[in-house]
Amino acid sequence: MKQNKMKQKMIGVAAIVVLLGSLSGCGNKTSDAYSGYEAAYKAMTKSGGLETNFTLELEGDGTSFDSIGNMKLVNESNTTKLYYEMEVGDDTIIQFSDGEYVYTDDGENKTKLAIGNGTKQPERKEDNRLAEKEDGSEFNTEAFFQEFSGMLEAGKIKEMGILDQIPKKYVKEVTATDQGEETKYEFSFSDQMVEMFLNIMIQDQVKNGENTLTFGNLENFVYDATENKDGAIREIHYAGNIDVTVPAALMNSGEEKVFELSIDLKLEVVNPGESIELEFPDTNGYEEI
Repeated sequence: MKQNKMKQKMIGVAAIVVLLGSLSGCGNKTSDAYSGYEAAYKAMTKSGGLETNFTLELEGDGTSFDSIGNMKLVNESNTTKLYYEMEVGDDTIIQFSDGEYVYTDDGENKTKLAIGNGTKQPERKEDNRLAEKEDGSEFNTEAFFQEFSGMLEAGKIKEMGILDQIPKKYVKEVTATDQGEETKYEFSFSDQMVEMFLNIMIQDQVKNGENTLTFGNLENFVYDATENKDGAIREIHYAGNIDVTVPAALMNSGEEKVFELSIDLKLEVVNPGESIELEFPDTNGYEEI
């Protein structure tokens, strides 16, 4: 099995759960704006299912990278089932879950992991792409962006929190702004808390032997949600800028490098509030890990 791609499939999922679903350490704020957001979220999910198209845009170090995907999720009898497809660079990743296993097809390997075994990791070969020269550069930023995009993969999607309602106790402030027939809700959290969990998640994603990228100085962190004229959330948006430090060991110059990474994630809800039907591929031929 080609193990370097497996790194994108199984590592770091638990940390993004905390990052996007459990931003603790923030003050409480009761407001009409939060009540409106809560009602719009419930309208979006009233059928028990959800379909989203999403885009992830990364920019930094003179390089930009886009990923696109589609995800369908259904809750049935306290079981979350989903189908997910994502294009990362030249690769297409498919993941789906029947509530018992998460199945992954990256175009080269087909694997399955039992729900509850999220901490189980396959043995991996060292992946030196981050330090490979490309067009005369030292650090392979494009390879890093591809690794980073793996954070959106659908393993244990019900735990990731990207599409979860933000609990009021974790909100520092929320405002509601009318935009014609729509309403935009904008939230603020503790940057220090978000940054801490982002560091944990990304360090797991891009470890290269003893060489680990680090992250800091998170600025302009954004979470907002747009309610349509029918009173349901139709779009969720995350964005922010953070400094990336490349260790000296990954640089031919022998000196560490710092660049600013811009992250922009948009999730467009397809027909919010309407029921979703899932059809899974044949699961024969998937190797359990």
